[in-house]
Amino acid sequence: MASSPDFLSPDGFRLLFESSPTAIALSRLSDGIIVDANPAFLTLYGYARDEVIGHTSEELRLWEVGAEREAMRASLLRDRQASSFLYRYRTKTGQTGLAVVSANVVEIERETYLVGFITDVTELASAQETFSRAGRVYRALFQNMLNGVAYCQMLYEGGEAVDFVYLDVNEAFESQTGLKDVVGKRISSILPDFRVTSADLFGLYDRVARGGGAERVETYVEALDDWFSLAVYSPKPEHFIAVFDVVTERKKAQQALERDNEALEAFVAERTAELAQARDAALAANNAKSAFLANMSHEIRTPLNAIIGLSNVLKLGHPTPDQISPLDRIEEAGHHLLAIINDILDLSKIEAGKLELEQIHFPASAVLGHVHAMIAESAQAKGLEIKTQDETGALWLKGDCTRLRQALLNYANNAVKFSFQGCIHLRAKVMQDAAHQALVRFEVEDAGVGIAPEQAARLFQPFQQADASTTRKYGGTGLGLTITRRLALLMGGEAGVESQPGVGSLFWFTVRLEKGQLTPQPESAVVSSDPLAALRARHAHAKVLLAEDDEINQEVAKYILDAAELDLAVAGNGQQAVNLAASARYDLILMDVQMPEMDGLNATRAIRRLPGYADTPILAMTANVFSEDRQRCLEAGMNDFIAKPVQAAKLYATLLQWLDWPSSDHPPLRGGTEGTPAGMTPGDQAADFDLAPVMRRFHLDSEMALKLAQEMLDASRDSAAQIEAAIRAGDMSALIALGHRSKTPAWTLGAPALGNLFQALERCGSMADTVQAQTLVVQLAPLLDQLQAAISDWGRERAANRE
Repeated sequence: MASSPDFLSPDGFRLLFESSPTAIALSRLSDGIIVDANPAFLTLYGYARDEVIGHTSEELRLWEVGAEREAMRASLLRDRQASSFLYRYRTKTGQTGLAVVSANVVEIERETYLVGFITDVTELASAQETFSRAGRVYRALFQNMLNGVAYCQMLYEGGEAVDFVYLDVNEAFESQTGLKDVVGKRISSILPDFRVTSADLFGLYDRVARGGGAERVETYVEALDDWFSLAVYSPKPEHFIAVFDVVTERKKAQQALERDNEALEAFVAERTAELAQARDAALAANNAKSAFLANMSHEIRTPLNAIIGLSNVLKLGHPTPDQISPLDRIEEAGHHLLAIINDILDLSKIEAGKLELEQIHFPASAVLGHVHAMIAESAQAKGLEIKTQDETGALWLKGDCTRLRQALLNYANNAVKFSFQGCIHLRAKVMQDAAHQALVRFEVEDAGVGIAPEQAARLFQPFQQADASTTRKYGGTGLGLTITRRLALLMGGEAGVESQPGVGSLFWFTVRLEKGQLTPQPESAVVSSDPLAALRARHAHAKVLLAEDDEINQEVAKYILDAAELDLAVAGNGQQAVNLAASARYDLILMDVQMPEMDGLNATRAIRRLPGYADTPILAMTANVFSEDRQRCLEAGMNDFIAKPVQAAKLYATLLQWLDWPSSDHPPLRGGTEGTPAGMTPGDQAADFDLAPVMRRFHLDSEMALKLAQEMLDASRDSAAQIEAAIRAGDMSALIALGHRSKTPAWTLGAPALGNLFQALERCGSMADTVQAQTLVVQLAPLLDQLQAAISDWGRERAANRE
């Protein structure tokens, strides 16, 4: 069995010294040299044993304040002991702390030593200081609170609350209640009637003091003749604290307001009926405005349809060169009037909150490229250069691409109109790029006439122009900039202008749109370069039913459709259309919307119920052009929508699309990617080359037609080389411009496949689809070779026929 250690032996004393949690140091009194120190001492000061032994506390700088060390030394010399000296110590690393030291003078083997005992009290002192500081802070808060505060103890007799005594109150309590020197006093001695006159409040105090928790109340204290808002809670059993405000003035104001409200109730009831009538009148006026706009659109577009339609009809009759120019001017004037009407209707829809923005995915770069292509011809005619700077990269957006292009095109058209030399800059850059949204800024800068500051301030107001005088040089309605700004606002952005007279202008707008993503384009029917010829070739004598109540429009449609060699039946209203459809089978129906007896929507629904008409193409042909009109047409069962005034070429293209497709597999609405159809090679399409229609249309002889076709082919080869370079450089603006510029000559001069291919490449540029562009561009060279052979064969055939 192990024996207990002998703590009176030297080994026992050494064990106590080494294991003591109190820091202990032994030093000679004569010179202060430290001769021993225990581990607790070394840990406190951060020294190793050999760094301490043989040195004095002064050399090691163990005392932060030398005066404290000297005071303790003096006490030791005087009393041979020192108790509980508080001093600041310093560690080896320079950190300081607070410690309590006690020391005794001892004699060991005829040498006088000093034994010091050090206890670290840094954390304790800090906690005490924090507690003391907190107490002072909370007391200051208590005394300076704007709310009155009372700390009280409930008094009970036989388990029943009989009184309460104030233990503490703040200054606000005295100022708000007018009660002084209440601490230590009972409420019964201060306000004798309180328990009776304020029984509910006294009961609340008792309830909180017993059960804890917190309660709020507003109450009138009769003894003080004031209203109080109180919050009462219990810090411990049988005690409560009340925090309150005097709300007498507010209560008086509230009571006065209630009296006023009672007086106003009769007046409000009387006015309610009047306001309801005014609301109904406003709604009726708004509905009348919407109906007026729809009717005005219909009434104006109907004669425009006749003007533009008859112009197209006359052009189909092979007019002489002297007749072509007036017809072009008539058509140009009609389209100008149509553009004005569209601007007015757009502004009206925006102001009425009825303009609905589409939500489609598109590349941001497609906007600049499209606008560049649209103004390229007019800018070139004035000798203006167009430069694009697209910093949107591969960003895709989700929104209304058509309206976005319209907004920028308004700026670009003005830049061309007001510029006579220099360059027009089209720019797009990303201002903010968030996770799901992007803020994009579009700019058009010109070197035109410029605008004075006082004129620029009103430019974006409806019907305002920089020059509103009767001698103004430039035309226009003054709506384009207004529409651009309204569209920018609808898309979460803003619009503005920076301009200087004689220097030029920079028009800008921003849009904040959701980010989009690359989406595959839907397939659609092939777009023919000569839809009239295609209709004659593929659908001659197809049976078409036209439902139209206007006699002039009937005549226009008859001329246009007769030229396509289609068999036409005409109904003067919806009911007649239903009757004709029930008695005969038609391949396609053109349906006006606004007609007497039965409108086009109900007629469409009735025809869809007839046997065999579930899949027959029914196309709305109407002057109602609002998006809600289009939606009603589709909901009624129509397949497509042709806005009046009808252009012959567009009508032919639409008819061709729907007649080409089998009824069991009708395509979606037009607008997909055009190009060479699947399964057909360029060689197949090249076989369609024919200059005979070109000769008839333009009154050319075979030699001139052949010469023009060869020039077109040579120009197309140059365009093909430039298109390849544009695709390699990733220059989508150049690709759009080249495709746009090259497609029309190909279509005009008897090469529909080549025109279609150029159009498909233009669309790739608009959609920034470099992969599809690279797929299509490789078809150009073999198609051009095939066309060259076809032109040569055609020329030889013509020469042989002449012989």
